[in-house]
Amino acid sequence: MNPRLLLALLVIAFTALTTFSIPGHAKKPDLEQCLAIRENINKYSELRRNGGSAEDMEVWKRARSQHEQEFRALRCRKLGKAVR
Repeated sequence: MNPRLLLALLVIAFTALTTFSIPGHAKKPDLEQCLAIRENINKYSELRRNGGSAEDMEVWKRARSQHEQEFRALRCRKLGKAVR
């Protein structure tokens, strides 16, 4: 077998193995980071509950949505009741 072809196949195989994670072995989210995000979500929810100008409400809604996306991206729900 051609050494260059063999090297190329090894590089492709190594890349494939290192880029795909095994389900169940993913890194757990950081509790402190998730709690901080949850506090921000709650803060913006409370601000919206108390009311404000239309502009303020829209800004708070967007900020809350961004924090919720980050919460989901970090998979903070895996921590269970600790972040509720």
